[in-house]
This record gives sequence, structure tokens and C-alpha cells, in this order.
Amino acid sequence: MRREPALFRDIVAAALPDRTTRDGSETAHGLECDTLKWASLCSATSRFVRSCPELWTYICLHWPTNTIAACIAHSRRSPLYITIETKGLGKSSMLRRDQWSNFLRKNIDRIATIQGTIHDWPNTTLAAALNTPTTRLESLDLHIGNSTQIKQLFSGYAPKLKHVRLSAPISYKLEAFSSSLEHLEISIGPHNRQAKALRQMLQHMDRLKTLVLVGSPELGEMTTLPQPKNPITLRALRTLRIEGMGDSQEHYYKSLIRMKKSRRGGKKTVNAA
Repeated sequence: MRREPALFRDIVAAALPDRTTRDGSETAHGLECDTLKWASLCSATSRFVRSCPELWTYICLHWPTNTIAACIAHSRRSPLYITIETKGLGKSSMLRRDQWSNFLRKNIDRIATIQGTIHDWPNTTLAAALNTPTTRLESLDLHIGNSTQIKQLFSGYAPKLKHVRLSAPISYKLEAFSSSLEHLEISIGPHNRQAKALRQMLQHMDRLKTLVLVGSPELGEMTTLPQPKNPITLRALRTLRIEGMGDSQEHYYKSLIRMKKSRRGGKKTVNAA
């Protein structure tokens, strides 16, 4: 540990779960502060782990207040990676939900990623916190349920936001982030299925490289969509992926969204899954 501190730090980091990606299978019950476990092994390990700010940057908001406080203290000013999971919460976590909002507002300019699920959560303070402008956020990966009060994200100001993966029952004004977005994955349903809604959102996304459209169950019950007029051309787009849709719906969105022809013959991909 003393002779090879960088190696030991890498070993600890590799042993920690990857909190930067989410496959939707985890619930709040399965997320714990593994860094704190390493810090409690022995005095030598504790001193070393506490001296590495990057090992304390992953925070799940349902953790006990003292655990989150330890992460904030030991992470110093490093960027934070936040998980919000409201599924399967116990009573004690539910009682702390207003603290989540305070945490987000207080630390919003340290947060680099936000991911998780906000499911049936009629809490206006959390909605207000997620509408706080942010200068640091780079990635947003959220599944938002029907009963939430989240009407807008970050007041339309997140100049470093590059990656958005969003499943929600309403349309958000993601065009506010058009100057920075490079990857966008959104669910398509009754709220945004029409060309007008997508055109308004996408038309100024000049840096968008990857676009994924995911059909919702409600979309599968709808009638055939008409042939779109005035297709949207995205000049930086390299990959368009369509998932969970029928043939007619897939054809509609492929006709609606086009990629600008590459002058250098760059590889572009249009596919369905």
C-alpha cells in the first residue's frame, strides 16, 4: 500500500460497482456505500481510502445522512456521481426525501452525472431541485414516473450536458441543451410522437451524434402515422437507432429524421432493434 499507492487505489476503484451506468435492474435495496466498507477494514486501509477523493464521489441519495456527509467530506471538490432511486425505499429513506432536495440544490455545481428512477414520487421540493441550473452536469439518465411533479429540467441551463437518456410521460424542453448534447435517448409516446414535437426539440441540435428513439407501450396501440413532411436533417448525426416499434412506426421516424451526407464518406448507421 505504501510502496504502490496508485496500484492499490486502482484495485479499490476496480472493486467498486460501476455507478456511471444503469440497466434498470437495480433497486434502492441493492445499493450500498462500498467505499465506506473499505475504509472500515483496518486503520491503514482507512487512512489510504480517506486520502483518495475520487473513491468517495459516487453517492446514492437514499443512503443514511452520515454516510452521505462522509462522502462529501472525503471527496473534497471532486465531481460527484449521483444515483436517485425511489423504488423499494424503506420508511426511514422516505422521511429523508426533503434532504435529497437540499443536497441537490447545495451541490448542483459539483454534480457530473445524475441517474436513477423517480417512480410515483409526488414531491415538489425534489422537482424544484432538479430544476436548478447547473454548470457541471454532463450526463443525465432518468426514468421519471407518471406521478412526479417534475415539469422542467435545470431551468434549461446545463451548458456541459452531453448525454441524456430519458424516459418520461411528458415532453421536456431538451432543445435548451442543443448547444452541448451529443447523445440522446428518449422514449416516444403520446406526448411527443408527432413530427412537430420532435422537430421543435431536434432542429437546433447541431452537435448530436447519436439518437435513440424507444417506443413506449402506449405507442404500440396507436394507428399508423402519416408520411412526415419536411424531414429533420441533423448534420452531426452518425447513428440513429429505433427500438421497440412496429414496422410502420419505424418507417415513419426513419423518414422524419435524416443525416447530412458526409463529404468524407464517414460511416453512418441507421438501424432498428
